Amino acid sequence: FTVGWPLTISKASAAHTNGGTITANNTLTITQSGTNPSFTNTGAITIASGKTMTVQSAGAFTQSAGTLSGSGTLSLSSLSSANFNTTFNLGTLSLNAVTTSSFNSNAFTAGTLNLTSVTTTIPTGCTISALNLSSATVTLSDDLSTQNTVLSVASSTINGTGRTITNAATKSVTLNSSTINTALDNAGTINVSGTSSITGALTTQNVSTLNVAGGCWYSTTLTVSNGFTNNGTIALGGYCGYSGTLTVNSGTLVNATGSTISTTAGDNGQAYLYAQLDNQGTFTVGWPLTISKASAAHTN
Repeated sequence: FTVGWPLTISKASAAHTNGGTITANNTLTITQSGTNPSFTNTGAITIASGKTMTVQSAGAFTQSAGTLSGSGTLSLSSLSSANFNTTFNLGTLSLNAVTTSSFNSNAFTAGTLNLTSVTTTIPTGCTISALNLSSATVTLSDDLSTQNTVLSVASSTINGTGRTITNAATKSVTLNSSTINTALDNAGTINVSGTSSITGALTTQNVSTLNVAGGCWYSTTLTVSNGFTNNGTIALGGYCGYSGTLTVNSGTLVNATGSTISTTAGDNGQAYLYAQLDNQGTFTVGWPLTISKASAAHTN
């Protein structure tokens, strides 16, 4: 089955199966509807570079056996389930509004993994060059480093007992209204927007930057569950009358010798620090700052 020109397949309540070979050299769209529609692969599917195979609208997708490969994109959207019972190697895999998704402990390779409005576990041994999360809940089975995987997190939650996310030197992570429930080791730049939290241990390196800044039309709040030591730079601020807030729920925020905490803002912005502070480094207030923490013993 060779797709050399854009093709749409659509049949209500159909149980599509591939036990042969599908070569998607152009756009292939499979629209599912009706009662228990499905697409099951036990053969070989290859998606060419720059091309997309889409299974959408309803029902199930199952990679039951055989192979799934190519440098193109497999897009699964608005399905009841997506199950991968084999390993696979794709340029891009996108899951959007898939009610139940499982990789069943099968390590896979994806140039880009886009997860939107899904809950899933990424198995151990996977190779992922870029991980983009939007309104997703993801559990990590391995540690993750931005040295190997570009990470973008929006309105999402990352879990992983005993796992660590490392933001490597010179790398940047955007944390937008999200929660990190793993340890986080920052040697690069983390840009926070919206309301976010880090519940695991936060470690910072001397080349790290943590930006907590509100922008025009939004305020930003980062809540860190436990005290930590800033070995790099923390920048707090807000613009257009909005604020940037860093809260440390328990323990002490230590600004180590040689490290910097500063406030920068503009146009009536405001910065807030709700933490017990031990300042051993440089603390520069370049814009209005409020520090408040009940029963705190601040030291400078």
